[in-house]
Amino acid sequence: MSRRLRHVLRSLCICAPLLGLMQLALGQTFPHTARAFAGFYYLSDVINEGDVVHLTMTLSLINFAKRDVNGRSVALLDTSPSPVLLGSFDAIKSPSLSQYLTIKKAFTIPAAEFARWQTGHEPVMEFLVPAQGSPTFEADGIQVHRVLEPAGPLN
Repeated sequence: MSRRLRHVLRSLCICAPLLGLMQLALGQTFPHTARAFAGFYYLSDVINEGDVVHLTMTLSLINFAKRDVNGRSVALLDTSPSPVLLGSFDAIKSPSLSQYLTIKKAFTIPAAEFARWQTGHEPVMEFLVPAQGSPTFEADGIQVHRVLEPAGPLN
């Protein structure tokens, strides 16, 4: 294989996943799911104790809207039609998120919810953003996809 062809193929292997993620986040693939935030998550330390599952979730995010995220947090919700809060990651201590940011947190979730994650449902995550002039929060949905092995930004 020529050196030039190898270089082109290597560039495509690096750029293709990022372009796909950007396309999803901007809603170009699924117009009704445009997201300002997107990322990948990895599960580790999974312990099933019957009715509940203990796990550690590592989440790698990118901010396509270039919003200031200092002090904000990511909420983890269940996959039901009326989502219930399962927990949240600690507040982010970064003035801006224009590159990947990796956060990690241990959660205890219902075993039924974990089973849904194993059958193709992605966890629901929302980035909590304070509403202007109000003590309440607005939620920005996060487009997430699970990776089975940590690589790249998740390391």
